[in-house]
Amino acid sequence: MKKIFSFLSIAAMAFAIVGCQPKDPEGPDVNKITEDGFYVVGEATGISEVTADLTMANGINEADNQSAREGMFEKYIVLQGGKEFTLAYVSGGQQTAYGAELTEFKADLSDALYADNPADAVFKGKLVVGDSAPKMKVSQTGLYHIVLDLNKNKDIEDAQIVLCPVTMGVRGGMNSWGFTPFEASEYSNSGITFTLSGQELAKAGEFKFAYNNAWKITLGQSADGSKQVKANTNLGMGCKPGGDNIVVNDGAGKYKITLTYKLASGDIANSFKYTVELESASAAPETMYMIGAQFGDWKWEDAGVVELIPVWGKAGEFWCTRYFEADKGFKFCATKAWNGDFTGAGTAGYTVNDGNCWVAENGFYTVYIDGNENSVEISPAEVYGIGAAFGDPAEWDFDKAPKFVADGDKLTIPVIAAEEMRMAVKVQPSVAKDGITGNGWYDWWKTEFIFFDGKIAYRGAGNDQDRVKGEAGKTLVLDFNAGTAEYIDGSGPAVGGTAITNADELIAYLANPDSDASLEADIDLTGKPFTIGTLTGTFDGKGHTVTYSVTAEPTDVNVGLFAVVNGTVKNLKAAGSIETKAVNAGGIAASAGEGAVFENCESAVEIAGTMQASYRFGGIVGLCDKNVTIKNCVNNGKIGNTVPNMGNGNAIQLGGIVGHLEETGSVEGCTNNGELYYEAKGTPRMGGMCGYFNKLVEGSFTNCTNNGNLRIASNAESGYNYVGGITGYYGTPNDASHVVYNGCVNTGNITFSAGVSATSYRAGGILCHCGGTNVKTDNPLSVEVLNCSNSGNISADGPGSKTHLGGIIGFTETVTCIVKCDGCTNTGSISGANGKGVIGGIHGYSCNPASTFTNFTVGKDVVLTSAAGGRLGLVIGAAYTSTAAIPDAELNTALTGKILGGKLVAGETTTEVTAENYKSLLFAAAVIGSIDGVTFGE
Repeated sequence: MKKIFSFLSIAAMAFAIVGCQPKDPEGPDVNKITEDGFYVVGEATGISEVTADLTMANGINEADNQSAREGMFEKYIVLQGGKEFTLAYVSGGQQTAYGAELTEFKADLSDALYADNPADAVFKGKLVVGDSAPKMKVSQTGLYHIVLDLNKNKDIEDAQIVLCPVTMGVRGGMNSWGFTPFEASEYSNSGITFTLSGQELAKAGEFKFAYNNAWKITLGQSADGSKQVKANTNLGMGCKPGGDNIVVNDGAGKYKITLTYKLASGDIANSFKYTVELESASAAPETMYMIGAQFGDWKWEDAGVVELIPVWGKAGEFWCTRYFEADKGFKFCATKAWNGDFTGAGTAGYTVNDGNCWVAENGFYTVYIDGNENSVEISPAEVYGIGAAFGDPAEWDFDKAPKFVADGDKLTIPVIAAEEMRMAVKVQPSVAKDGITGNGWYDWWKTEFIFFDGKIAYRGAGNDQDRVKGEAGKTLVLDFNAGTAEYIDGSGPAVGGTAITNADELIAYLANPDSDASLEADIDLTGKPFTIGTLTGTFDGKGHTVTYSVTAEPTDVNVGLFAVVNGTVKNLKAAGSIETKAVNAGGIAASAGEGAVFENCESAVEIAGTMQASYRFGGIVGLCDKNVTIKNCVNNGKIGNTVPNMGNGNAIQLGGIVGHLEETGSVEGCTNNGELYYEAKGTPRMGGMCGYFNKLVEGSFTNCTNNGNLRIASNAESGYNYVGGITGYYGTPNDASHVVYNGCVNTGNITFSAGVSATSYRAGGILCHCGGTNVKTDNPLSVEVLNCSNSGNISADGPGSKTHLGGIIGFTETVTCIVKCDGCTNTGSISGANGKGVIGGIHGYSCNPASTFTNFTVGKDVVLTSAAGGRLGLVIGAAYTSTAAIPDAELNTALTGKILGGKLVAGETTTEVTAENYKSLLFAAAVIGSIDGVTFGE
């Protein structure tokens, strides 16, 4: 009979290891032992005679470069439940008993000392030697790992015995280095067989044997922390504890992995053997190529043909990042030949025309191909600097790591410290894949790269790469098309600039920042008064943090580290708080003049408004004039206003990055993690990136992410509320404007609390509001929303008379705003339960007939909710036009996209979305063109 041996199940059965009475004076029979050493002896072993097979192996200290440790011993052995055992040291025919009162120990895995230890309990006890040594027993028969440490060098607190129940399994690329337990035969020291059949392994895939989802067990450390002692819980090549990864040699496919155990003397490896047998070879391609006018000039023999990079541990999946030109076609093939070439469907971030693939505009894109299905997805590239070379503290996940920024056909990032260089491209398939984290993308180390001797070097399916250290103070430039990398100067101040090293120097500079300067240390200005001026040069923070706290009166129009920036601020971090009655406030600067640049800045400043007036708050900058550029900036600070009884006529503008943006400007590669909130009367305009922008002739929001929640709180009272995951309100009183949202993501929830009293709630996962009553109808605003996604929920459950909510876009003025929405995805649910709202899975209310909605996806778990009589549409809530300006409401182009499922709830009526009814639920009140291009299901 076979069974799965689970450590968790044993714990649930009140697993107990108990100290017993002192050992019998007679002890085990050692007369037949010919070799000195430590032995596991007793009835629990099931072996009546003490033989060499019961000897313990010399122990390996994982924390000391996997070296043998004097006085440390290990043994894997089957122990029978309810029966006693002890350890015995035999020398010259004489024995000495070793035992311990073992008690349960559960490691705190948040403590670095216990990182990669088992999450569940092990058993430890202080070593007792001689006649008083207690015997030990276990309550459940199973395989155990025993570790004895005599602490000969006195470098940990105590000599000890550690006992671990073993659930054996595998960890490797097949499970993202997680843990998959084996099926095991009955437990016996004469033999156990562990098996795992049908396991997918990639070509040259790697794995190890391990138990209990852990890599090691910590025994202790020295008082000063300089020395640590840890035993391995994994077996590598040759079944050596802590050994090299086992590598698959027979190509990708399904394998049967067998590990056998038999009690044996000597090294741990003597007790284990394994086989890895190919059951069926994989049909997945082992290579993938891209060819085109830009990539090899359509000649397979040309060196410009791109070989895509394997996703680590994923058979048949590939990626690459390149700068693409929109007028040059391309396609793919698993071999360098015109045999089996393909384009994919052309529905995921690109189009297919004349048998080739095309992107919509020039730029950096990441191609992801699942060669098992020849499916192709192309998305705006997101490239990150990982680790301490690019930030302090080091960031090891995509959510917080800094992004490279496009500079023409190259990508750049400042190098902060002379630490390890690790970089990665975010690869995020649109459908679920094995090995993808909860965030929806592959872990960074599966798509990482470095560079050697000026050449980009990809990890691909290989081992962890050798490391090179960055050059602090330089800017790293990547040319993906040429495969090169180089450093350039420019991260430090210009010659003659001011080097700031302490608070007094910084205070003096901030009062009159009319020259270039660099920050050479973290500086705390808390409790120190300072005045701020206009920056005209370049200020380089070099990754350092300025901490400050300000309480400002209405006479202080501008509050921040700089009053106005007319130059450049880069690589600066700010932390602290602002409590203000000022008009403009920002964590880095209150306002910015024409041509100002903010790059690689980060704010953790909390901003709280305490005035009864109009105001503009931004995590980075409050108010921006024309032609302002904000790149690769992050806000982690909370921003809002709590003063009650504010007049409805006041305009409130809150942005995670910028509060108010005028005329031309761009926000690229920025992230907001801070909560935005509003608890007062007024007209709030709130956005994860930007609260309000006006007269914006040309503007762009590219590869921006909002993770912060946006809320209008229960004591607010206002006329109109505008809240967007990326931007709140976009309007202009003059000529036509053009704004592009490309590759933007919102994960934050948008909430209007139930007690909010307002005329209108308007919200969109990406863009809330577009248009204005005084925009010329013959020269309307133009908005492109491309390859954007929203997963945040929107809830507007107050009693407002007008509720306009959309998963991507909330509200657009019909005759004054034309929308092009392509490649966008909404998986967030939307509720306007207390009002007769207009709610759409993609667009909420009002569409110009020239607007287009193509290649969209509405997630399978989306729920749209309103009171009875509300207008709900899976794609568009309601579309109408002013008959005086435009005679009909018909959208001139066909809808194309996917509905994966969902639910519509209007009052007491709930409608489940199915393949049979979805087309009737795409919109509530509109005349739409063809809907034949809208499909149901994956």
